[in-house]
Amino acid sequence: MSKVDAQQEVFAEWASWRTRQGITTPPDDAEAAKFFHYLESEMPRLLTFEHSSDERWRAVHRWLLSAHLLAD
Repeated sequence: MSKVDAQQEVFAEWASWRTRQGITTPPDDAEAAKFFHYLESEMPRLLTFEHSSDERWRAVHRWLLSAHLLAD
């Protein structure tokens, strides 16, 4: 999966996941980590973009930050 496709799908899944989790306040890094673990266990295809496995968390975290989807 390309990074662009993965990013778009991660954003869509993030919105859905937040709703299912009942998160109403701006999420923080801890919530982002929970989301990433959810992706690893339930939606691993979203993490098949080109990056080493160690860098995937950083990429997803960076995407969420740069889209202003996490609290500062």
